[in-house]
Amino acid sequence: MSPLDTSGLAPTSLAQIDEQWFNVQRFDKKFVVGITTVKAFIDDHKDVLTVLDIEGLRTFHYVTEYFDTPELAFYRDHYMRRKRRLKVRIRHYTDSHRSQCEVKARDGKALTTKFVLPNTEKFEGPAQEFVSDTADMLNMSDRFVGSPSNLIHSATTTFDRVTINRTDCAEKITIDMNFQITAGSHTMSSFPHVALVEVKSTTRRTRTQSDFALLDVFPTSFSKYASALDILVSARPRVNSRRVLQRVFGPTSSQLKS
Repeated sequence: MSPLDTSGLAPTSLAQIDEQWFNVQRFDKKFVVGITTVKAFIDDHKDVLTVLDIEGLRTFHYVTEYFDTPELAFYRDHYMRRKRRLKVRIRHYTDSHRSQCEVKARDGKALTTKFVLPNTEKFEGPAQEFVSDTADMLNMSDRFVGSPSNLIHSATTTFDRVTINRTDCAEKITIDMNFQITAGSHTMSSFPHVALVEVKSTTRRTRTQSDFALLDVFPTSFSKYASALDILVSARPRVNSRRVLQRVFGPTSSQLKS
């Protein structure tokens, strides 16, 4: 059962969300925040929020497999703060039994674009070709060692997501809860009372960011993929700060090697 009650929000459909946001360049803002604060935000903005509803289901379970070079070039690009970088993944929408290959690209100007190959469960021929073609189009194929067929499975994340649209501006809000990160044989779970809120907008400054500031909540940097490698693989936290990792995953994160 989801810890987030959205029964007071009007429903919206996946088709409506896709129509507005599919293949759109966007600015992303992330907030690591307590569930009680998210509830307060929703209660204060019920009149301008709609929630994704599919046959009565409003919280959806995601499993995401990430792929990287053997040297973890995509992860390293992130902690080196390269302005142009890629993320390659297969995302499984377990409730609807759908899967797709996704290439998430940063363009060097803080804009994010997601490219999607639907109906793709495994990182095999068609997915590898899609990644190669996307990287070539973006002029970023130099990030591969050899070819996309050499990319390896590097981590898996699972989480529950509620997706909200604002009707008073062009903003989509995703609320992710109950993280589990896995790399190799190691797994860690997040605190149940912590959520990652991500605001997608066509403008750099978002209305939701201003609303959160009134609740003393401010943007932070957090990557689910990088957290798996930061905690379970890397010799020390690199992409995510130790403070943020501890807030999401608890005191166990403080046991990371320095």
